[in-house]
Amino acid sequence: MLHAIRDHKIFLLVLVMAAILYIAFPMQLQSMEAYSYAAGIERYYNISTTFALSQGDYLPDFGRYHPNHPLGHVLAGLAYDWLKIPALAWMRFTNVVSTLAAALFIYLLAFQMRLAREAAVVASALFLGTHSALFAVFSGEWHMPSLALSLAGTWQVLFYALGGTRKKLYWGAFLLCIAVCYHTAALSYSVCLFVLLVFFRKEQWRQLLMVGGAALLVIGLVYFVIPFFVLHFKNPSDFLRAFFMYVYLEHTRFGGFAWLLAFLQTIFHSFFFIPATLPAMNWFVFPFFLVFGAAGWKFFRSSVELPLKVLFVFMLFGWPISVAISGSRANAINGWISMLPLLCLMVAYALYNLHKRLIFIAAGVPIILFVWNFYYLILPNHFYKRDDVYLFKLPENTPKTTPVVFVVNELVLTISEIWYAGSELNYRNQNVFYPCCGENNYLFRLRRWLRANPDAIIISDGKPEIIERFLQGEGLDYSLSYDRSVRWPASLLPATLYFIRPPGYQYPKRLIAWFPSARTPRP
Repeated sequence: MLHAIRDHKIFLLVLVMAAILYIAFPMQLQSMEAYSYAAGIERYYNISTTFALSQGDYLPDFGRYHPNHPLGHVLAGLAYDWLKIPALAWMRFTNVVSTLAAALFIYLLAFQMRLAREAAVVASALFLGTHSALFAVFSGEWHMPSLALSLAGTWQVLFYALGGTRKKLYWGAFLLCIAVCYHTAALSYSVCLFVLLVFFRKEQWRQLLMVGGAALLVIGLVYFVIPFFVLHFKNPSDFLRAFFMYVYLEHTRFGGFAWLLAFLQTIFHSFFFIPATLPAMNWFVFPFFLVFGAAGWKFFRSSVELPLKVLFVFMLFGWPISVAISGSRANAINGWISMLPLLCLMVAYALYNLHKRLIFIAAGVPIILFVWNFYYLILPNHFYKRDDVYLFKLPENTPKTTPVVFVVNELVLTISEIWYAGSELNYRNQNVFYPCCGENNYLFRLRRWLRANPDAIIISDGKPEIIERFLQGEGLDYSLSYDRSVRWPASLLPATLYFIRPPGYQYPKRLIAWFPSARTPRP
């Protein structure tokens, strides 16, 4: 044990330092997905509502069993029910552990490429310092656990592809199967590795069919059978509307060269966080990819085992092509996170083979990358005043059972308040109305709900004149209790999509509260 620690002390030091920074500098504000998933898992918010509004039809509440990434929601729900661990805290813990585990398996994959320890450390440190890795640590998404499991499975499957025993195949298939249950994006590795084995271990075709069939059976149960029982789908159409929920959302769609440009910019942004004040950084996209092109040329002309080269080709070229064909977002940051480990390994390999001493100079690159992303992404968010992040505030003597209704005009800016009210302040008797998302007759539903809950507090994030007219027209005796506004710097609001913001851009946020006049409290 002590011998192993001495041999890998530099890598262990990198992991320890990364873990300390992850734990010591949590973000004050996360992406909206983190809050919606956490509130859904704790069962006071229905995360399917906005998707149902976009489709104009009912969808079941999938807070505890999401059609695209079920396992994470199930485990977080069990942790909340059994151990009373808040869902957001569980997700952050899972992502921190998964990010460190992903770095470990990048380190081990580097040895399969016959890299020296120093180069393996550089590859892992590069990954830990990327914008996507830092973002995934603090976000509530499930991509990082899925990626860590995919890399672990890849490590085992490559052993088998290079002449290893069947046990390696079984372990690899098992890990990849769990990765897919965490998130469907893990299919990127699973499909590539299966095709790779068909080429390099075709003499074991019976074994491959058996393992592949078992994996498909598990994935089929998790994604296609269990949802019909848990989410009570009545027919395949209901299932398809839930599984492909994002197709129905309105968003910027890229095509042709615009898709390619958005893809390149997003990959660059996945490495280097591009502040709104430095949009000129996008000019470095093409030199950046020239570096990767040179590294790729060096890698594919090297003596690395052929199965490894095939995996890199499938992932670095096949995955973007499949995403483009399927019409998925080109600017989804988490959509490209599975490519980052291979890009980091390829660069470390090229540097090491240019000159063995160059790898020591290259060790400064991960440090620069990490410091840049930490300074521009984490620190502005971490040190922002909490009172300017969460504007929701009720008098201390307000009963926790008080009904609270949110009228949401800006979902991205307000979903954190829904979580803050429920998870942090324990006001779980909530309802939400969505004029932002095309909810028809929301005032009619609001009228019925307020009459059923006469002690309710109304929280709106904009357009107070509509609420005022509504209350007067209905003869409801409410008084405006507080009206708070703040402007968020663009760097404060982490996003799972990359879009170019104007320099100095700030998000305006407002929160307005009405109380029944009989109480007229003041927070």
